[in-house]
Amino acid sequence: MSIYDRNISAKNKGKALIAEPSDERLYPSLSFPVKIENLQSKSGVLTAKLRAKEDEPGLFIHSSYDPQAEARKKVDSLDFNKNTLIVVYGIGLGYHLSELQKRISKRSKVVVIENSMDIFNNTMKNVDLTRVFEDKRFCFLVDLSIDQVCLFFQQMFRSAYNFHLASNVQFVNLNYYEKLFPGAASSISKHILSTVFNTWTSLGNSPGDVLLGLMNNFKNIDEAINNPSIKQLKDSYKDKPAIIVSAGPSLDKNIDLLKEVEGKALILATEVTLRGLVKRGIKPDAVFVLERIGVYENVFENKDFDIPEDVVLSAPIVIEPQVFREFKENKKVIGFREGETINIWLDRVLGGKGMMFMGSSVAHLALGFALEAGANPIIFIGQDLAFSETGKTHGEDIDSKVKDSAEKTVEKVQNITYVEDYNGKPIKSTTIWKSFLSVFENKILEYRDRKFIDATEGGARIKGTEIMTLREVIDKYIRHQAIERLNEMVPEAESVEDKREIYSRLIEALREKRKYFQDIRKLSGRYLRELRKTKRKYEDVYESMSINENREICQQLRKADEIYDKMKSEELLILFYQGLFSSTVYRVNSLGLEATNEKIWDNLLLEEDFLLAARQTAVGATKSMRMIQAFLRAKIENYPEEVDPDKFMKYFFRI
Repeated sequence: MSIYDRNISAKNKGKALIAEPSDERLYPSLSFPVKIENLQSKSGVLTAKLRAKEDEPGLFIHSSYDPQAEARKKVDSLDFNKNTLIVVYGIGLGYHLSELQKRISKRSKVVVIENSMDIFNNTMKNVDLTRVFEDKRFCFLVDLSIDQVCLFFQQMFRSAYNFHLASNVQFVNLNYYEKLFPGAASSISKHILSTVFNTWTSLGNSPGDVLLGLMNNFKNIDEAINNPSIKQLKDSYKDKPAIIVSAGPSLDKNIDLLKEVEGKALILATEVTLRGLVKRGIKPDAVFVLERIGVYENVFENKDFDIPEDVVLSAPIVIEPQVFREFKENKKVIGFREGETINIWLDRVLGGKGMMFMGSSVAHLALGFALEAGANPIIFIGQDLAFSETGKTHGEDIDSKVKDSAEKTVEKVQNITYVEDYNGKPIKSTTIWKSFLSVFENKILEYRDRKFIDATEGGARIKGTEIMTLREVIDKYIRHQAIERLNEMVPEAESVEDKREIYSRLIEALREKRKYFQDIRKLSGRYLRELRKTKRKYEDVYESMSINENREICQQLRKADEIYDKMKSEELLILFYQGLFSSTVYRVNSLGLEATNEKIWDNLLLEEDFLLAARQTAVGATKSMRMIQAFLRAKIENYPEEVDPDKFMKYFFRI
């Protein structure tokens, strides 16, 4: 069997992940013909020279003297003292991959990016890579576009199991890669680091926030049962324009033009922009609410405007019940958050209402709605994601409470950063807005069949959008169109004859989920007691512990693996514990792989914190689920009379 045949067999059967373009290529290839001349180096091993054009001087893929020594030197500069993600630009002849395979830890990963099919095929024919293809720690991205590579890393870091690698991301560049594909490595590296930051941001919800969200979901459960979902509007506005109205300071430049597009484009307003639109006599098709707390107080509680009855509210049921009550007479479209386990679970129990992208800001939610509705083009206004030249965070019409809240947050967190403006120059922003920007850009990457237009007329550059003024957009895409208003398109709320069977299903589903948290509570409590006993035994002498004493502590630490495995085994547990799990693994990984007494002791202290937090979270989740079950039983017993959830919860806590 030839080297090529052995490699093909190992590639097809091995454990390494291989990502290649499909037969129906949706993304452009970077690959182009390259002539490769295989040569013997002065050390006697294979090297190669390549030419992209006949008249160009040859470019060596590896050293012409000693490619193996060159690979060792390149790899020597890396940090192998902790688990790591190593991104390799260029497969070359694989010498550096063999070196990496010898040195990386069991939980590390190597992602090899090769955009030249000629180079990849030459390596397959001349170098035995079977051991690398059989290694699950390796991934190969072959002939993928930059966008596809970026999407791969987005999906990779969505998994809490891979996020421990974020504390040690490293890059290896083969000399030829940058010369063949200028700028590609830089673009991908920036995206990877941005994805790591965004993943940290997405894990920011504390278990208390998750519990609050769980409670709100059940307080609003009748809204989910009664009202239509996004699933019923799928592609209902296919190839019709949609304008997403956000609250940035540039909104003042073009908000008045929206009067011209009523009934010609979907006007999708974030909640804080509703006030300014209504005061100008502009009726948006829908208003969006995402946050689980603070919206009622800052936007609706003491509002100085009336909500038009033909404006549709679109929101997840995690929002405050008071907001739904403000829109009592309005039609509503309910969405369940794509990829979030509570929403996946509730959607399944309720018979499949439909999932949608919601991101991390209310404008992301409006974008998810536009995508599901099939809108095209999708136009952004007021989406500055940056301060104005005079330091403003919002447009003039935005309620002062919203502005004050934003300014206090910026002052408190002190998270100032800079992003690129339309001309590529730095503009003042915040780390949160920058993360919102990345979410927009990543989502745009996924929808190459849609046109996205940034008509904000200021602020940050959103990659993947075409920059136009709103006046230009109206003249080109909207002026002569007429569409059905959303209020007419959305079905009336359903009248469910008897909800008691649904409530009973939910009670049973909660009972099953509660068992998982009870198991975590018992296990974490037991291991915490054992660990603290070990801690008391060695806390005065840990710096001089013997090898056997080290082993005793390590055996104690390994017991927590049972809890880690349980946390990863059930979807609801993942939601509650993903932040704790990922941050703990990150911190442990940051200690490195060297097993000194000090690091083992630091590991013990981290595990103590982890077990304590795991137990407290399990206790809170168990109590909350019992409370929700009691609330649902009260709804059954009092049916069809309504049970005020807020009143009931207060009564429950008094017990």
